[in-house]
Amino acid sequence: MIDLYTNFSICIPCYNDLKGLRKTLKSLLEQLNRKKKDQIHIVIGLNDCTFDKEKVLKRQNIKPGVLISFFETQKYLDYDSSITFLLSKVSSKFCLIVGCGERALPGLSNALLTFENNNTDFGLLPVCIEGQGSNSARLELGGVWCPAQPGIFNKVLSGHIFRTLNLQGICGIEQFVAYEWAHVEIALNVQGKSASGSVSYSRPVISRPHTDRGWWTKTDIFKQYIEYCDLLIKYGEKYPNLSFVKEELEKAYSIRLALMILQVKGNGLREAPLFLIQWIKKYCTNRMYYFFIKLVLIAPNNAARRLMKLANCLIKLKAYFR
Repeated sequence: MIDLYTNFSICIPCYNDLKGLRKTLKSLLEQLNRKKKDQIHIVIGLNDCTFDKEKVLKRQNIKPGVLISFFETQKYLDYDSSITFLLSKVSSKFCLIVGCGERALPGLSNALLTFENNNTDFGLLPVCIEGQGSNSARLELGGVWCPAQPGIFNKVLSGHIFRTLNLQGICGIEQFVAYEWAHVEIALNVQGKSASGSVSYSRPVISRPHTDRGWWTKTDIFKQYIEYCDLLIKYGEKYPNLSFVKEELEKAYSIRLALMILQVKGNGLREAPLFLIQWIKKYCTNRMYYFFIKLVLIAPNNAARRLMKLANCLIKLKAYFR
C-alpha cells in the first residue's frame, strides 16, 4: 500500500532493458534526498521483460523514504499503451516520467520539491545529452521554476511532470492522434485544458546518453516526424491557447514537407505517403504547384530541399493574400 504522504511518483517504462533500467534506478536513488515522512514512489513498468524485479534491485542502495513498485504487463504493449499502462498505476499527487537508460543529475530532488509549490498542472524538466556541452560546473548551479509558454514539452520521453488528477480521462478515454507520441499528446492535452499555466525548470536535471544506434530506419524517422507535425496541427486547432505549438510548426513546416518528398524517393517512388497526397490536394491548385512537386520528386535530395524552401515561401504568400 502506498504511503498517504507520498506526493510524487517517478514513472519508468521499460521494454526488456535491464542494463538501462538499473542505471536509471541507481542514479535516482543517488539523487533523491527526502525525509521519511515525505516519500517518493518509483513506479516501474516491466513491458514483456525477460527479467524480474529481483535482478533490477540487486545491489541497489535503496534509501529510507523511497518506495519502489513493479508492474508487469500480461503481453507486449506498444509505446503508447506502455505509457498509459504505467501512468494508470499512479495514485500520488504528481508524477514524473523518466526514460529507461537515462540518468538523474544533481538537483532533481530539489526540483521536484519546489515544483509542488507551483499551482500548476504541468512542468518540464530539461534533458541534456551526455557529451554535448553540459559540464559539471553548469550542473551545480541552482535551478528555479519559471512560467512557460503553453504548449511546451520535451520530444524525448523524460522530464514531463503532471498533476496526476488530470491524467485519468486522457489515459482512459481519449484516442491518440499520432502513433508513438503518447507523452507529447498527454502533455498537450493537460496544458490545453489547464487554466493554471505551465512551468519549466531552468537547468537540466536528467541526462540521456548520446547514441546513433537504434532500430529505426531513415524511413521510420521520416514517418515519425511527419506524424509529429500532423499532431501539432491537430492540437493547434484543438487548443488555440497553445502558442508554442504554432511556433514549432512555423519552424518545422518546410522540413516536414522535404521529409515527405525524401520518404517517397527513399521508397523508390513506390508509395506516396498519405500526408503528401493531402498536401497536394490542399495546396497544389494550379500548374505551378504541380510543377514544384514533380520537379522535387526527380531532383537530387539537396536540390529538393532548396526547392521546398521556395515552395514554402509561395505557400506563405498565398496564405497572406487570402
